[in-house]
Order: sequence, then structure tokens, then C-alpha cells
Amino acid sequence: MNLQRMKSTFLSVIGVSKQILRQSGAKFESDVPVYAKTFSTSPPSQPVVEKYFVNRNPRNLEFMGIAWRRVGWKFQYPPRDFYHRVIFERTNRHTTAYIEHCSGKRVITASTRELAIARHLYSNVDLCAAVNIGRVLAQRCQESGITEITCQPSANSERSEKFELFQKALVDGGVELQEPQEVAPDYDPGINYSDEKEVADLHRRQLLVHKLGEKSRTIKTLNIKKKLRGRRRPWPYPTPLEPPSYTYN
Repeated sequence: MNLQRMKSTFLSVIGVSKQILRQSGAKFESDVPVYAKTFSTSPPSQPVVEKYFVNRNPRNLEFMGIAWRRVGWKFQYPPRDFYHRVIFERTNRHTTAYIEHCSGKRVITASTRELAIARHLYSNVDLCAAVNIGRVLAQRCQESGITEITCQPSANSERSEKFELFQKALVDGGVELQEPQEVAPDYDPGINYSDEKEVADLHRRQLLVHKLGEKSRTIKTLNIKKKLRGRRRPWPYPTPLEPPSYTYN
């Protein structure tokens, strides 16, 4: 009981002293409202923009046309010189379309086998099904970031009205049926041995490599270990390549 009385008297003294100080113009932290604490009136600081941007998308080179494509498929069908291609398949019961990567993996698929699509269709194999499969596939391509694909029709697809409507639905959905051309790197012929300056520069760089190999600590330690183990053959040091002794006229 004595502790409670002491505590109550202490709090009353603090309250009286706060009232006296408030009358003199002093302010306390408890007087500040909650909204003033959480939301500051000062203008927000501007975000810092990084000088360099690292794109972590593994398909970025394919979108720019810099990624390597397969070559040697001019006289074979279906060719493999593509990044993504669309495949349209029809059976007696279902209509399916998917995007295939050049590695052989299926990236995006849309089919009437999906209950969410089939429940809104009258038939899974008619023209309306082909159009709606194209719309769904185009929307999924847009969400995945694939906007340019290669279209490789089958043998009898030119006479098929379903395939034509499917292509039109893809184009209306914002997907282009043509991929960007591959950006080929500049051809570098290499060292011209008829040029004395290039040969002298090559010999200078080879000597630098040879000196670095002699000073390498890893090779020296490995040779010491081999000697301790009783092996006779030491690790070879990198030797410079000798330029051809003959000269061009």
C-alpha cells in the first residue's frame, strides 16, 4: 500500500508540474497528435537513380536479336532457326496452341482441355474455339513479355480457315508473327603475319605471358609438391608461340 501511495503522489506531482510548464509555453511529446507523428509535412526525398542498369532477364538478348540462332536449316522443314515459334494443333475433340522455345521447351500453352476455357465454348473444335484459343494465347504472350514469334504452318494449314482465324486473333492481340533479324557480329580476320607490326606485337605479348608464367607462385608450389612426392615431371610453364620462319613475298 505504501508503494501505491508513493506512486500516485509522484504521478500527481508530475501532472501539476506539466500544467505549470504548459502555462509558461512549454510543449511535450505527448501533446503532438498521432497523425503528425506518422505523416510528416516535409516534402518526400527524391529517389536515387542508379547510373548502371543490369537486366536480369535471360531472354533479353533474344528480344534484341543478338542471341545466336541455329544455322543450316534452309533446306529442311520445319527449320530450327527461331527463338520462339507458335504451334497450332487440332484433334477430333480439342484445339491446342502453344509457344515453343528453340531449346524444345513449351513456354506458353492454351488449350480447350482447360476447364476455364472449355466451359465458355459451345464446341472445342469449331471456328469459335480457334479464335478464342488465339486470343487467350496472345494475352498470355503479352503477360509473359513475348511479343514476336515465328509462325510455321503445317502442310494443309493454307486451306484451313481455323488456322487463318487463329493467326488473325494473335495479331489482333498484339503479337507479331515475325521475329527480329539476328545482329551478326563484325568479322575479325585475326593476325596478319605479313604485317611486321602485328607480328612484333604478338611476340611481345607472348613474352609477357611467358614471364608471368615463370613468376607464378602456383606453378612453383605445385612443382615443389611434385618433387616431394617423387614425381620427376614438373608442371610446364607457358611458352610463347613461335611465329612462322617463312616470309611472304
